[in-house]
Amino acid sequence: MFLGDVIVSASRPDAYIFSYDLIIDRKTEAFSGFAVRRWNPVDHVIEQIIADGGDELVSKWNETTEEGVRRLHEAGGDCDFSMPPPETDVLALPVGGGNVVVVPHPNQATRKGAEVHLGPVGALANFKRHTEETEEDSIGALRAKFAEEYEIRAIDAGFDSVIAAISGSRIDSWAMIRGIADYQHGMSRASKLWQAHAAARAAAMVRVIVERLPAPQ
Repeated sequence: MFLGDVIVSASRPDAYIFSYDLIIDRKTEAFSGFAVRRWNPVDHVIEQIIADGGDELVSKWNETTEEGVRRLHEAGGDCDFSMPPPETDVLALPVGGGNVVVVPHPNQATRKGAEVHLGPVGALANFKRHTEETEEDSIGALRAKFAEEYEIRAIDAGFDSVIAAISGSRIDSWAMIRGIADYQHGMSRASKLWQAHAAARAAAMVRVIVERLPAPQ
């Protein structure tokens, strides 16, 4: 996965997973797991559009992204929606004490362009009450464990209540579409460079999907 790629939520096995609390052993007070809510659409048509789209879908997505970026720039504004230089796609590896070491993306030489991925999107509630205020390492470790345990492809700011409203409204087909701006928590130095382009990529994917939705019966 690279910055600028897009994740479309898919039930593999769950489309969206929200951890609303940590499970703490009452005797040892040790962390033992995540309390989660799992969300899945009834109709998987959006997931199927991506799975069956192949090169034609990616090509159309690239064209739509270029058109969108051009129109945004013509409209003016302070944001640059163009793709940042590939060398700014770096990994920030935690080394303790809230510090990180920045290293080049190990697969940069094989990069061929933005890709779309299917899989679970997730989010966590604010767990600072379970950790020291200054322990960003602890929060980062929880985030990493959550992603590994539930095979999360992207972590967002948390839209559990939005999906609950969608489900309560009996809307059967939905998906979360996320542009990747960094590999951490959305607040890294790389994210400031990539957020605008990742947003343009995600918006272009929304348009491509909408154009391929089947007509209402």
